[in-house]
This record gives sequence, C-alpha cells and structure tokens, in this order.
Amino acid sequence: MASGDGRPPYYYHEATRVTRWEVPDDEAMADAISATIERGRVVVGHAATKRTSQLERLELLRAQAALVVDAWAEGRKLGALLDDLAAVLGDKAPRFKGFNPLDSGDVKKAYMRVARGLHPDKVVRAHLAPDEAVVCALVFEALAPKYEAFKKEREKEHRAERREAAGL
Repeated sequence: MASGDGRPPYYYHEATRVTRWEVPDDEAMADAISATIERGRVVVGHAATKRTSQLERLELLRAQAALVVDAWAEGRKLGALLDDLAAVLGDKAPRFKGFNPLDSGDVKKAYMRVARGLHPDKVVRAHLAPDEAVVCALVFEALAPKYEAFKKEREKEHRAERREAAGL
C-alpha cells in the first residue's frame, strides 16, 4: 500500500490497535500482542473470581433463606401468611390497618399490595441489598401458589352462592 506521494505505507494492526507509518518490527509486534493478551487474562481472571465468589455467596444465602421461608409458609393459608409477614421480612413488611385474615376481600387486597412490592421486577428497581432481594423473591414465590389456591377456593364459593341464588 504505498502512497503516491513518496511516504511509506500506513499500517494498522487489529490485535494491538497500533497504527504507524513505518513497517512494524515482528519481534516488537509479538511482544505487544503477548502483553495485550496477558493484560486481558489478568482482568478476566480477576472478574471471574469476583463473580464466582459473589454467586456462591448468593446461592448460600438463597439456600438459607429458602429454609426459613419454607418453614414459615408450610401448611398455612394465605391470610395467615399475610398477617405474619413480619416474621420473614422484618421491618420491611407492609402493615395492614384493619386486616382480617378471614375476610376474602381483605386477603385479596393485602396480597395485591404485597405482590406489587415483592415482585422480582419491582425489587430489582428498588435497589435493595442482594440478601433482601433474595428473601423478597422467595416470599413472593411462596405466596404466589397460595394465592392461586385462594382464588380457586373463592371461585368455588362464588359458584356455590350463585347456584343457591338460582335455586339449583
């Protein structure tokens, strides 16, 4: 690539991103490439070690929190769980004024409010600490199937009431 004005050709080496007007020395280019590769290995190795330790810590935290949340939710109905959120969420648990765990309307309202706050997408945007986010996600996962069972039970009750009202 000689230019027509008498200057030496322009060289660009993609691996090192070095530009120059003179032909690069092969030995200097090999040294530059190996130095770039070594810098990349050091950076990637450090990041991978850091990520691995963070992931291991989060997995351990998730396992511990899962035991607590599973014990809290086992064999209990949705109303009782909503009434006792402070046991797992501590001071982050929402307070419900005049909440009656036996009233299906109150239970539905309370669940919707809690689900809005504990949904994993909302928790990420709230910038909670990773351990708090893990606990919130586990509580949400424990409450969701309970709410589905609650909805089915409530629908059965409504159907029975409609049948009674229709005289069937």
